[in-house]
Amino acid sequence: MNREDQLAFCKVCKNRELDLKQGLVCRLTKQPADFEGECPNFDKDSEAISREKKTIQVETDEKSKPGVGSLIIGILLIIRGGMRIAQGSATVFGVIMLVVGIGSVIYYANSRSSG
Repeated sequence: MNREDQLAFCKVCKNRELDLKQGLVCRLTKQPADFEGECPNFDKDSEAISREKKTIQVETDEKSKPGVGSLIIGILLIIRGGMRIAQGSATVFGVIMLVVGIGSVIYYANSRSSG
């Protein structure tokens, strides 16, 4: 079991303590985790588990929102679609570009305002 696996337990244990030199240590032994499988001193901290879940949810929500790139692409599609329509060449593609561009900008704006 590596340190990262052990820390998954330690982060949600009531017996955790932060040591500035060693990082997260056991409050009982004052040592970093050295267990295999499960820690015999593990005491579940329900509040820490709840905070971890909220943090993961917020990170997931932020990652699922469209980035500024989608806004830029939407604006470029609107400009290019408008240019195609104005030139009279490939009007169907111009309209498609325009519609997709507007949709992209609206999707971006809605996802940011609902957060």
